[in-house]
Amino acid sequence: MKRKARKLTSLLLATLCAGSMLLCACDKADQTSDQSGDPGFAPPSADATETSDSAEATTGKKDTNSYEKVTLDGVNEHHYISTDFCYLESEKYVLLIDKDIDLPGDFAVVLDAIIDEIENQLGISAMPGDREYYNVTDNSVYFDGFNPWKDWNVGTKIPIFILCDRQPKGWISCATANDVTIVSYDLFSDEIWNSIPEFRDNPWRRDEYLDYTEIIHEVTHAITRRNCNTSKIMTEGIANYMEVAVVNSLADKYPSIAEIKAKKDFYDYDVPEAVNASNAENIFLSDYSDVEHADRGAEYTFGKYLFEYLHEQKGNDFYKDINGKIKADNIDYRYDEYDEAAMQKIAGVIKELYGDDVFTKFGDWCVKNKYLQTANG
Repeated sequence: MKRKARKLTSLLLATLCAGSMLLCACDKADQTSDQSGDPGFAPPSADATETSDSAEATTGKKDTNSYEKVTLDGVNEHHYISTDFCYLESEKYVLLIDKDIDLPGDFAVVLDAIIDEIENQLGISAMPGDREYYNVTDNSVYFDGFNPWKDWNVGTKIPIFILCDRQPKGWISCATANDVTIVSYDLFSDEIWNSIPEFRDNPWRRDEYLDYTEIIHEVTHAITRRNCNTSKIMTEGIANYMEVAVVNSLADKYPSIAEIKAKKDFYDYDVPEAVNASNAENIFLSDYSDVEHADRGAEYTFGKYLFEYLHEQKGNDFYKDINGKIKADNIDYRYDEYDEAAMQKIAGVIKELYGDDVFTKFGDWCVKNKYLQTANG
């Protein structure tokens, strides 16, 4: 098995074992963040920000107003290695950076391009004007109870946490409408990597290049969930599809993305049964909310090819139309809870937009192109 396939399989297993806790924690934070009407971004002033005595005594962390604002020079071969909490601000996001993170000099340039491309391909905004925005999520769970970004508000921009799992505790990347959390081995500094036996002794966990597809996936989640709430198979499917679509679109313009296209093995998980015209709709309607479900992983792969089919057959507005119709019909679906009635409504949206036989034709397309024909049953 190729190295990338092994890495992705291990990440899925980590998700199966720990993902339920982490995703629930993210959704809880989504609900409980302090609301703020401030549309702009400025780090808290020294007067507004105070580290609690207990936190300061146990962590030794300094007040957030003293964090360094990072700028990168755009050169991939140059690197910025953080030694303390810091941040990087761009037009559509703010990176909230842990210490021991190694950012290549073109990281911000590439991330800007990724977000622009996701917006372009999906026809939706990363900062929609019709939603409420909140203070930066309290992610103190990652820092033994200390909240490095207390009282921070980035307005409509996406807060993107770049974390280092130095314990290690098996943290994985995730996203909500309020934020993105990236835990990427490729971004750990060599010093911290080599100091942790679990990482140092398993070099296959890291790539020889920075694999932006994990970031593409999670940023897609944040953007789509800021626009509407929909099912797991829709949410994971479009994020998985965008990994390939964004890489293919940007590879000719950005060497860091071209390297991914040349070297990455895009791995597809098995589906519960080979997809065809007679079963495609039923597989779409299946319950993928239980992380111990025997078919876990199928939502990524099935959804990826469904959106590839819709894009190929229906044009560039395929997702914009679905998103708009779900919002117009007031279909609200919690990502981590299966709702059969809502799933039927989402399937109805796709049929209304693209024909009652859309799933039948999708099944025929899969058979013709030999997609989704490897079953785990």
